[in-house]
Amino acid sequence: MSELDALARRHAGVARDAYADARPPRLSPDPSRLPGPRGPRRATWIALAVAAALLIAVALTTLGGAPPPLEPAANPSLGGGPTTSPSAASSPGSPTADIEQPQFGEGWRLLGEGRDVGEAGRTAVATTDDQLERLWREAGLSGGVPEVDWGSEIAVWFGAIWSTGREIRLTDLVVEDDTVYPLTPALEPDQTWADDARPHSFVVAVARSVLPDQVPLNVQLNAEPLGYGWPHERTVVEVHLAVPGSTATDEQLHDDPGLTPEIPTTVEDGGSIPLGQKVLYWFTPGECGWERLGTFDGQEWRLAEDSSPPDNLPPVEGDAWLTRLDEERILYSIPETELIYVPAENGWTCEDG
Repeated sequence: MSELDALARRHAGVARDAYADARPPRLSPDPSRLPGPRGPRRATWIALAVAAALLIAVALTTLGGAPPPLEPAANPSLGGGPTTSPSAASSPGSPTADIEQPQFGEGWRLLGEGRDVGEAGRTAVATTDDQLERLWREAGLSGGVPEVDWGSEIAVWFGAIWSTGREIRLTDLVVEDDTVYPLTPALEPDQTWADDARPHSFVVAVARSVLPDQVPLNVQLNAEPLGYGWPHERTVVEVHLAVPGSTATDEQLHDDPGLTPEIPTTVEDGGSIPLGQKVLYWFTPGECGWERLGTFDGQEWRLAEDSSPPDNLPPVEGDAWLTRLDEERILYSIPETELIYVPAENGWTCEDG
């Protein structure tokens, strides 16, 4: 299966927990609530109680007690918190399981993420509680929907793509002109892509202060669309979201119809190519190599005498674009070369070429 086929499957898996919003337990009890005699001896009782609590905590850690979970981190300008925590994207025992997922960067903070959930090649934007609840559900994340300060933030879902052996992390958010996109490098970039492209959902809060002063705003997965013809790779925002507290209706948050795939017209040997039309053709060189293109509109077509492929390029079997330039010429195009074919004379054979 090709990577394109694998991507087009848009695998959706079982939802995984997002980072839990849990605080470490207090190790120092509140002295005002400690039992004990009143008067001068109270300080002694307080000191003994605190020491006992600390000793118990140390003993639990020594005996294998697990430390409390980390809070989801946040950009200090958006609310503070730890910088990183182990990524929920990593499978236990994998060589990258201990590589931490950044929890915030300049102008963004991670709300949740999960591997094999949501939909690959997808983006979405939320500016209200209702939109965020729907976005969270579509991203495949479980647990409670996190809070977002709509006055100073928006929420964005990036349905990134990962593959076996090429786990990813969201490391930064890029704002360029009218475009916002994440950086999601592979942890092991030298690994070959497996034929199992899968979704990895990242939901982030983005500070309005870093958004461009342009409308429309394009929120997408990469600096350039992946090129697989998925209009939902890019969310077009028709509202100036840099304005504090501004909201967008569902109609003002939409896919980019310009990314809708153009389904090519195909032609087979023996078919017809209308004048001026560009069609997709599976070229099979056969014994004639480059010399014979095929038969179209009842006419056999041969390589023009003043057209020749590069010396080091053997005949290539595969898809090629054919354009009927006029009654006497067909343009053959592949990334490596372009050739001109003309009608063959009666009785022509490829040995004549």
